[in-house]
Amino acid sequence: MNDNVPMNLNLSTMDKKEAKKRVDELRDLIGRANRAYYTDAMPFISDREFDEALEELRRLEEAYDLKTPDSPTQRVGGEPTEAFETVEHPVPMLSLDNTYNKEELLDFDRRVRDRLGDLPFTYSVEMKFDGASVRLRYEKGELMVGATRGDGERGDDITENLKTVQDIPLHIAETDLIKVFGASNVPDSFEVRGEAYMEKEAFMRLNMNREEQGLAPFANPRNSTAGTLKLQDPREVARRPVRFFGFDLLVDGAEVPSTQIRNLMAIKGLGIPVNPEFNECANVQEVFEVIQAWDEYRHSLPFETDGAVIKVNEQKYRSTLGTTSKSPRWAIAYKFQAEQATTLLKSITLQVGRLGSITPVAELKPVALAGTVVRRASLHNEDEIRRKDIRVGDLVTVEKAGDIIPQVMSVVNPEREGRGDAFVMPPDCPACGEELVKLDDEVKWRCINPECPPQIRERLTHFASRDAMDIDGLGEAVVEQLIQQGLVRTFADLYTLKVEQLASLERMGKKSSQNLVEAIDRSRSRPFPRVLYALGIRFVGKTVAKDLARHFGSLRAMMEASEEAICEAPSVGPKIAGSLKAYFEHQRHHSTLEALVREGLQFEMQVTGRLGGAGDVHGVGAADGIGGRAGAGAAGTDVDGGMAAAVFEGKIFVLTGTLPSMSRREASELIEAHGGRTSSSVSGQTDFLLAGDRAGSKLVKAQKLGVTILDEQSFLDLLRPAARE
Repeated sequence: MNDNVPMNLNLSTMDKKEAKKRVDELRDLIGRANRAYYTDAMPFISDREFDEALEELRRLEEAYDLKTPDSPTQRVGGEPTEAFETVEHPVPMLSLDNTYNKEELLDFDRRVRDRLGDLPFTYSVEMKFDGASVRLRYEKGELMVGATRGDGERGDDITENLKTVQDIPLHIAETDLIKVFGASNVPDSFEVRGEAYMEKEAFMRLNMNREEQGLAPFANPRNSTAGTLKLQDPREVARRPVRFFGFDLLVDGAEVPSTQIRNLMAIKGLGIPVNPEFNECANVQEVFEVIQAWDEYRHSLPFETDGAVIKVNEQKYRSTLGTTSKSPRWAIAYKFQAEQATTLLKSITLQVGRLGSITPVAELKPVALAGTVVRRASLHNEDEIRRKDIRVGDLVTVEKAGDIIPQVMSVVNPEREGRGDAFVMPPDCPACGEELVKLDDEVKWRCINPECPPQIRERLTHFASRDAMDIDGLGEAVVEQLIQQGLVRTFADLYTLKVEQLASLERMGKKSSQNLVEAIDRSRSRPFPRVLYALGIRFVGKTVAKDLARHFGSLRAMMEASEEAICEAPSVGPKIAGSLKAYFEHQRHHSTLEALVREGLQFEMQVTGRLGGAGDVHGVGAADGIGGRAGAGAAGTDVDGGMAAAVFEGKIFVLTGTLPSMSRREASELIEAHGGRTSSSVSGQTDFLLAGDRAGSKLVKAQKLGVTILDEQSFLDLLRPAARE
């Protein structure tokens, strides 16, 4: 292991002082690792070592109540917000005028020279990104405000969302502040302005995932980034691959760098990434030479750049040059021309997505475009093909949307004689022959056969994922082999696997096979909400699965409900209800669910027998059919004398310390499975504090507020009486 990454320690041997020291070490290590990875592009530890250090830090912070807002563990985001507050920008965030050719750039240069006269000046040239402009305000080195540009005068306060972006430091060390500003010149506050963006591959993965879920793809990285930053749930923002480059530094009451180039170096010195592609130019001709060079190789960059930003380099001339009502006169944007190519459309094929969405694909005669050879282009859907009247045999114009995704823009000569027939979507899935359907008002056709080959691998991988059935060792490589060997086609097939069968797979020895069989067996005890999420029903994410499980109490009650009744569940609308009904009405899904019930998976929010952890939330079993006893009611209703699922309905729990026999995650699942919810901090609204070993300050605060305090045993005792009935 790398010497920079200390091994995990036994938490039980540490006192709080030792834990605090260790936490500081880990935060420093993770901070340096992030800076080396994101800012300097020179990582010194592996991803695995980084993850191990982060996990150790998380465990220490929880065990010793040492969390702070600027900790690397808090990057996952806080609770959702109802709406964003509006904040005014101390200095307006102006947009830039655009220019599209050399003549317009020369006009800009002439205007600058007319205003500056004989004053000597240079230009800085920086890449222009297709993202979302934001500002970061730091006070005493701490990130206090992150805001969108908005109308230039005021924007939305998206601080909690920006805190999830790994490139943005939550705290800037005093040593870095002194290095950048000087010991006697460190400002109390300053702002860094920059661009949030997504890299090309991350943007493409995001769009593929959206299309598979029946959602409209983002038109370009700018839309995807801006949309992400305006999400109400920071935890969802944390799951999306937003990056950040700084490009301007505004300092309160202290001397600013003398040039834009030094400005960029100062931002980098603060631990904030800047794009390395910037140049200082003596005149406008040199500027244009840089732009031409960038235009030639920009397609090889991992991020999208749609032009260049040209600024008068010397900061002292900004006030002399001034601004218009919308734009500075000392800067301008040069936009690259979108590249297009003409080629032959040889055929139209159909691609099957993870959730069965059918995407028509143009098979093209290979053509060079934007630095790559394009052979295929998405046609999105049947309606799009009809709108553009695209037919096999046509000469078509192809462009990369946002210089990333090839798409057919138009037909070159739609009036020509002898064109092929108009495209008609085949009625059956090209992979399995199942009849295609349209759900709700979607424009895409879908295959809803759960055994459709292209869908099986992704469905099984999702089923085994950590937030679903959490089957350790069942990754994509193993799933692929299981499918190729014909060992698994449905979720239920996993529960019939034998050690001998697994041991025959590549890189699966007897020990690994035994571990996987045991992991699969343990997954039988996952609570109903996680099983429902694991099924991969379209639009049913983790939150919706929890709400549905609590509302109906059992799968059977959910299956028997009308669409109108399903819509009565929290966070559920017509789209989700329609997706559920379509899923349940499919005979193969019904057969799979019956098989999962026979294998002992949990399809009811009910407790039976011994309670010792989250795995003890049980359904009734195979003898009672799908979802338990017929007529199982909604959560909160006694079923045949059993315990109601909502024993903690409306109750708020805070968890602290280390529990003897279950993890906090398992305890949280038990609470949520019985109608309660968890919070990260103790307040007057807290009903229970579930406290383990080394409970810390939360225990003290709960005692002061008169909050009911439970240890693990008393927590389980609240559930046991019903379990004995």
